[in-house]
Amino acid sequence: MEKQSNSSYKVGSFDGGVSLLAKRRLWFVAAATLLYAGLLLFTRGLRFAPKLDELHFWPTSLLFSHRWAPTLANLRSYNELNTPLPFLMFGWVEHCFHQGIAAGRALNVLLSFLIVLEVGMPRDSGTRSSVIAAAGLLVFPYYLGVSAHLYTDIPAAFFVILGMAAYRARRHCFSATSFALAIACRQYMVAFPIAIALHEFGRSGHKRPRLSEAWIAPLAAAATMLGWFALFGGPAPRVAILSQNLPTAQFAKVFPAHGLYFLSCVGLYFVLPERILFGRESGFPRPRRRDFAIALGLALLFWAFPPLGNVDYFTPTMGYMDKFVRLFTSDIWRLVIFYVLALTACVRFDNLGLEALLVYANALMMIKAHIAWDKYALPLLAVLWYMKATEGAGGVNAWQN
Repeated sequence: MEKQSNSSYKVGSFDGGVSLLAKRRLWFVAAATLLYAGLLLFTRGLRFAPKLDELHFWPTSLLFSHRWAPTLANLRSYNELNTPLPFLMFGWVEHCFHQGIAAGRALNVLLSFLIVLEVGMPRDSGTRSSVIAAAGLLVFPYYLGVSAHLYTDIPAAFFVILGMAAYRARRHCFSATSFALAIACRQYMVAFPIAIALHEFGRSGHKRPRLSEAWIAPLAAAATMLGWFALFGGPAPRVAILSQNLPTAQFAKVFPAHGLYFLSCVGLYFVLPERILFGRESGFPRPRRRDFAIALGLALLFWAFPPLGNVDYFTPTMGYMDKFVRLFTSDIWRLVIFYVLALTACVRFDNLGLEALLVYANALMMIKAHIAWDKYALPLLAVLWYMKATEGAGGVNAWQN
């Protein structure tokens, strides 16, 4: 009887554990659904007048709404700076439903919802780290805003998250396909497969690196960028480069200040929230000797390329963080604040593991961005929160260096 009782207790505990995980998942899906229902209610069912970039993104999407397969002429001549997949997707939705811009926005809302589910879905009945990570993503002030508009950031982030999930599962061909689709949404997404390829190549052997699908597949995904260059005859359609006077279309034209501001955004929108939300479980290390060298090197970069505003383009400010700091301080203190935030990011990601490679690859891409803008950090932030949510899931850390 005693053995039977113990056996029953073990089975009951197992069932209870499964039930607890299922219950937490159900509660999370319900909470996320309620949040997005509130977003739809707040935006009046996404039926508001086009604004900002939507004023030209929507007409571009309509160019691709008349047929399933775009013509080569359309692909070469549309007047936008980023690769065309989001406009194709919005055009296909209009081709199917004829509901105007609201249907394209609804697609963005759906993809945004799926990203939150992928990041925040509880993976273990004994931990809430994934839910907390989803909260960290939602704290980013641009996330829900761009989700409710016809912008290209959410499709790019969705395919990047899909690629990271497939990479975590070691499904490298599927991962490479997802990253190629992300690059087809925004050129800067090439940073993600490049970082993974470098990470896996480094792991394959220092003396005699081995041929491996783990680094060849993401390298192949990154190489699709060359196909877009060949199609456009440059980094974007020529008509868009000429009409928008894109300064970074010149190969040698770079803005290091934009990369430094990007690091400040990582410090503000990921490192600080991670520290607040996860406390001792955050990845922020204790002070080390090399941190002084990092601080000095970063200070020299900030002195040489101070990120105090966008240059050679139409907007002087760089996003919510910049606008807020401008309200109460001078340029010199604004620079100090950005430096401290960038330093927190560099100290947090100083081990050259996969996370760090992702951060610095994205920051390097930003030196070719025509403007600095907090919003450009969205795909990276989604990935960092996803990695935070899944580290150690199931007892195995899939992101080990």
